[in-house]
Amino acid sequence: KQSEEAYKALRRASRLDGGDPLILTNLGQVLVDLGQPGEARPLHEKALQAMPNDARLLANYGACLAALGEKDKALDWLEKGYQQRARFMIYLKTLHQVDGLRSDPRFQELMRRMNFPP
Repeated sequence: KQSEEAYKALRRASRLDGGDPLILTNLGQVLVDLGQPGEARPLHEKALQAMPNDARLLANYGACLAALGEKDKALDWLEKGYQQRARFMIYLKTLHQVDGLRSDPRFQELMRRMNFPP
C-alpha cells in the first residue's frame, strides 16, 4: 500500500519537474519494491546518464540489477556504490532485492568490508 502511494506521488513529481534524476531513481526503487524491476531499469539508466558519478544512484541501480537477476553487473554497481560511500549501501543487509546475491563470495566480501555481522 505504501509503495503504491509512493509510486503515485513520485510519478506525479517526475512529470512536474521534468525528470529530476533523484526522483527518477527513487521512482525506480519503488518499482523494484513493487516487483517491477524491468520497468525500473530505464529510469535508473536515465538518472545515471544525467548524473553518472552520483553515489546516491549507483547502489540503487545495483539493487535493481540484482532484482533482475543480473548478478555480475549488480555486484559491479554495488562495488561502485561502496567505493563512493553511497548511503543506500547501509540497507544491503536486509534489502530483499539483493537476496539472489547473498551466497556470492563477492557480495559476502562486500558485507565483510562494510563491517556487517555475518
